[in-house]
Amino acid sequence: MTEEVWGHATQVLVQRSPSGAIGLPEFLEERQNQVLSALQRIGAVLFRGFSPMTDAEFSRCVGLLSKAPYKEYGDLPPHDEVLGLYKATPYPPEALIRFHNEGAHTGMWPRTQMFLMRQPATSGGEWGLADGRTVASSIDDRLLQTFQESGLRYLRRFWPGLDVDWSRFLGTDEPTEVEASAARIGLKAEWESDGVLLLSGEARALYTLGTGRRCWWNQVQLHHPRSLDPAVRSALEMACGPSRLPRDVRYGDGSAIPGDALDRIDDALEQNCLWIAGGEGDLLIVNNELMAHARAPYKGPREVLVALGDPDVARSNSTGGQTRMDSFT
Repeated sequence: MTEEVWGHATQVLVQRSPSGAIGLPEFLEERQNQVLSALQRIGAVLFRGFSPMTDAEFSRCVGLLSKAPYKEYGDLPPHDEVLGLYKATPYPPEALIRFHNEGAHTGMWPRTQMFLMRQPATSGGEWGLADGRTVASSIDDRLLQTFQESGLRYLRRFWPGLDVDWSRFLGTDEPTEVEASAARIGLKAEWESDGVLLLSGEARALYTLGTGRRCWWNQVQLHHPRSLDPAVRSALEMACGPSRLPRDVRYGDGSAIPGDALDRIDDALEQNCLWIAGGEGDLLIVNNELMAHARAPYKGPREVLVALGDPDVARSNSTGGQTRMDSFT
């Protein structure tokens, strides 16, 4: 068994089994506490070279590394047979999935994410990681303070065919239950005049660890229209209207986040990220409360199974309250 650390500003602990004779569930049973400790310190662990896993064995690993697997997550397509496993985000392969912390736009998010590489792409498709602690340290204090004091306001419109269906996201196909279902994950629901569902919610852009260090934690890149490919954005503006795009994010008071602020955020993420080319059978475990993740464009077939662990619920996922993340060290 070999162990090494990759990366500098963002790091991942790599656990490697050269022979492939050891099953990962058996390994985790013996070293569960060490792996969980590494997730809290470093933020990500990559397992490589272990014997191939069945879906059931992957599910067993999820149970070893989380007390409560996230079994009903509406933003990912569910596994056909195994409850609590998901398929990767069905996003066009030629497009970059930008850095984001899963569920940071809502009042409920997974503390951990697990990615099992079933089939690597012919080219591209790397996993991207960015440590929110070093990202926050790379953003100038004045801008960081603005985000900390203002917080964020996310807007998401469920245009038919342009996003996951609202019934899947909210776990109900009854319009009369939409408001209550949205409220359970910290969002406000509103039916617009043309029947499009708008979900909105306030959230923090970063938080402070128990050590006093700040951690960048949000979905600014994923939600802001400026992050879209110009041709895609133009097409969406024509289809939906410039002010009614499927996703948007603003400061908490509703004012626009200026372009130069987005440039500095992009630079900080780019300077601190780590890209990992996943091999067949690789399992990447990510502390979602420390690490943002991304996916590079790719060519050829690519299959990844996803699991989410330990749903965390904000007492107030906004600038005015505290969340359980503040106890992290």
